[in-house]
Amino acid sequence: MIGSNDGAYGRINRFVLFLKMLNGSSNYVIQQLVLRFSAGEFDICDRKALYDFMKEAEADWKEGSKSACAFPMVVRAGINAALEKCLECEEMLRKTNATYCTRFDDVYPWRIKNCEYLSVGGGRKVSDIMPVVLYLKGDAAVLDHSVRSCAVIGTRKCSGHAFEVGRKVSGLAASKGYSVVGGLALGCDTAGHEGCLRAKGRTIAVVATGIDRTYPPQNEDLAERIVASGGLLVSEQFPGTPASAFSFVSRDRIQAMLSDKIVVLQTSSGRGAMHAAKDAHCFGKKIYALDPKTFGPYDDASGNSELIERYGAVEFSADDTSRIFDD
Repeated sequence: MIGSNDGAYGRINRFVLFLKMLNGSSNYVIQQLVLRFSAGEFDICDRKALYDFMKEAEADWKEGSKSACAFPMVVRAGINAALEKCLECEEMLRKTNATYCTRFDDVYPWRIKNCEYLSVGGGRKVSDIMPVVLYLKGDAAVLDHSVRSCAVIGTRKCSGHAFEVGRKVSGLAASKGYSVVGGLALGCDTAGHEGCLRAKGRTIAVVATGIDRTYPPQNEDLAERIVASGGLLVSEQFPGTPASAFSFVSRDRIQAMLSDKIVVLQTSSGRGAMHAAKDAHCFGKKIYALDPKTFGPYDDASGNSELIERYGAVEFSADDTSRIFDD
């Protein structure tokens, strides 16, 4: 059951969360340590056993590893601090009815976990950019591979035209069994979430804050309705973390990973929606962009044009939204 820390399943999750709190733990190092840890039986709350395990792993790593990845510095104070932060995190999640999953368990999103599904360009390895831990609030069943997903995103300061098309697209997506992915932002993302909810669908909001915070605060009610309607809030950030430029980019990457296709309603070049769309392009996802010629003279849709001209996005209009779901 999601949120359970009982048995081996929860034991490994807690160990991964501990490693995330330990400075210097790369994704590759975490993977190797989990393989070693899973063969044992001690609980990480046994501080002496945890320290001895990490010291032995450090010694073996230095002796036999040819990897360029550095092993985290193992000192007793650092181990204790990371463990305390891990336990604090679990308590914070319990207080907000949230939980976490790691890339080593079955709750973790299939679309991110299945490396063969993603084809990352630019020389990056999928394993290097996969979030090791994701914080969740709501019904994680919406992440199942059997549920198709479509991101509906764009600028916060969108035109009325883009907003209405966004509600139409997301409503249509919900009627066809898709979950709708967005970033809980004002404007286009709100249109996507709202359109899906109005059609009695389930929507996923990837947030740029800790799972216990809402940004922007104007969308607190929307976040609550997403959870109450069988949807899900997802975050890569530690509980209590405020939004930042870095966390917005991280959120955009996860949006692209969680979606089978991306619909961009309106964006200017260089804005956040472009990050998600470009990541989606790298991952081999299909991109749709609302026809930039349908906007007014003061509506900036320069990013839509760029996506169509440079990234192969499929152009669509308010009258042919059904083509997005023809395949």
